[in-house]
Amino acid sequence: QNRVKLEVELEGVLLSIVDGQELKEIRFCIGDAQGWLNRRGIRSPDTASLRRVLQNVWNLKPASNSNAYVQYKFSTEGNIYEQASKGRFYTLDVETILKLNDC
Repeated sequence: QNRVKLEVELEGVLLSIVDGQELKEIRFCIGDAQGWLNRRGIRSPDTASLRRVLQNVWNLKPASNSNAYVQYKFSTEGNIYEQASKGRFYTLDVETILKLNDC
């Protein structure tokens, strides 16, 4: 039950970011996803739960080593802004995000 809620919330956040920023793909780390879910009022999921969804359910693999990527954050007003970051990120394209959201 919790995994399903976690998936649904994460899918929704990813969709809002790619729509709002008009992206073809998004790169993000587990810490980014935790921050997004916190902003949505979801109790911060543990790293293992997020990793399980991303790797076991969605079959994503993190970058093999720490690389630079564009991090997306929500301001206190709810606007999305970009920030340079570095980490072992996951990559999702917009088509996959739409499938996950049943669009």
